Amino acid sequence: MAQTGHIHGGPKAANKTAFVAAVQTSVDGSPLYMRLTPVADFTNEHMRQWASRHLAAGCHVVSDGTLPLPRCASQAQATHERSMTGGGRQGAQTPQLRWVNTLLGNLKTSTAGTYHSFDHTRYAQRYLAEFCWRFNRR
Repeated sequence: MAQTGHIHGGPKAANKTAFVAAVQTSVDGSPLYMRLTPVADFTNEHMRQWASRHLAAGCHVVSDGTLPLPRCASQAQATHERSMTGGGRQGAQTPQLRWVNTLLGNLKTSTAGTYHSFDHTRYAQRYLAEFCWRFNRR
């Protein structure tokens, strides 16, 4: 069982930052843009605020089963497809979430190689924004 504040879990895990990862794809499935937005947590209220700011009306949202997202997507006039992934390698190879998982892997590799130790709570927004800026302008 994970403890709150413990490095392996809990809503306020030590030196970890919760964020929403979104990738816009083209008709053929290629990634166009990405957005990595830190959130306080994944409650209905925080996800509703995120959806109202970042989802366009009429878009199609594919999620990993985060519970508040279906309701938030419908409030933003978007359709929602819930893809239950499980965990581990099988979850990472889900075709609907291929680009999100690929870009999160690239983010992890890039961050580990560049910033050997950093304060997530203080600088996560900057690192996530830098990664998005580089990807969106490739």
